[in-house]
Amino acid sequence: MFKVVFSIFLSFFVLLLPVQAKPLADVDFYAQGSVYYLGVIHVYDASLYLPADAAEQDILAVETSRCLKLDYKVDLDKAKFIQAATTILERQYPQDQQAALENVQTSINRLHEAYKDVKNGDRYWLCYQASTEETSLHLNDQSLLSLPDSA
Repeated sequence: MFKVVFSIFLSFFVLLLPVQAKPLADVDFYAQGSVYYLGVIHVYDASLYLPADAAEQDILAVETSRCLKLDYKVDLDKAKFIQAATTILERQYPQDQQAALENVQTSINRLHEAYKDVKNGDRYWLCYQASTEETSLHLNDQSLLSLPDSA
């Protein structure tokens, strides 16, 4: 599940407040990038957090905890967020791979339902805790959703 959701956020390079605590204590900053719409409008900065000893080839492994942080630079309503996420998933999973999406569609729908409108300065965190196989979604300091068994 996290692979699909992670792909949504990381690949969503079209579209987050002051420093806040990470939802997972066992991950450290790993990499970052900025997303611009039409190459001009700065939409968000994305940062990936991993355990200090994580190898690059293990980033999406079930045994690897991770967080994706999105710091928004523009206002974005929930409907546009869902529309963009759906578009990215459709691009990444063509017709012959739709079964992979169908297996996690309930979790994707729960994520979509949990999204909130964002304003310039808001911060989303999407985290996967390997020890519990749980994915969580946070907006600023508020926990929005926890999905058990969602590797």
